Amino acid sequence: MSLKEEADRTTLLAIGLFSVIASIIMTIYLWDRPVEVVLRAQSGTSLLNVAECISVLGLPLPYVGLAVAFLLFWSMVLVNSGFKIVERIFLYRALFILSGAIIPWLAATGLQVLFGRARPHVYFERGIYAFHPLSLTPDFWSFPSSHSAVSAAMAAAFSGFLPSYRFTFFFVATLVSASRIAAGYHYMSDTIGGMLLGIAIIAGLLRGFDHFGMSVQSTRPRW
Repeated sequence: MSLKEEADRTTLLAIGLFSVIASIIMTIYLWDRPVEVVLRAQSGTSLLNVAECISVLGLPLPYVGLAVAFLLFWSMVLVNSGFKIVERIFLYRALFILSGAIIPWLAATGLQVLFGRARPHVYFERGIYAFHPLSLTPDFWSFPSSHSAVSAAMAAAFSGFLPSYRFTFFFVATLVSASRIAAGYHYMSDTIGGMLLGIAIIAGLLRGFDHFGMSVQSTRPRW
């Protein structure tokens, strides 16, 4: 990549990052509360039950279980096949999914404590709509959404393995994020921030794996 291409890429990334941050700030001031007021009226309906079911896809446990199962399987395959290089990509992918599920969850949880944003129910019950940094109370762990971070990270990861299903993966991630808003656990801006965090972590992991010669993709990602 030439210096000009690298500079253009850096400029585009900076513009994209600025746009997302601006969108999050705008959503905090303009959309978060009105959306929650509308959804609050739907609480107690079947919408909440559906949202809770979909939210499971935003937990790291299903992906960790899948990754561990593949790690064990492909480890046995490698041992029995004499450690053929061509088969190691599957082992790397399992490690990638394992890392991609756990790291976004931990990062989002740490940022929740750092920002200390009040959850929607705190706003309705006590009228508090603010950030209280370094709060150790779960009621103030709203931003960013850890479920959104994990679901977006997994969508980005699986999109690298199966690019033809990229839109499907991100559609599911969007549903997970929407379910957290519908269930009253997060504001819209929390889910946007969570998704951005998850995608950014996967992009970083891709670079890290490539640096150590553990490529998990046949082609380089487009993000």
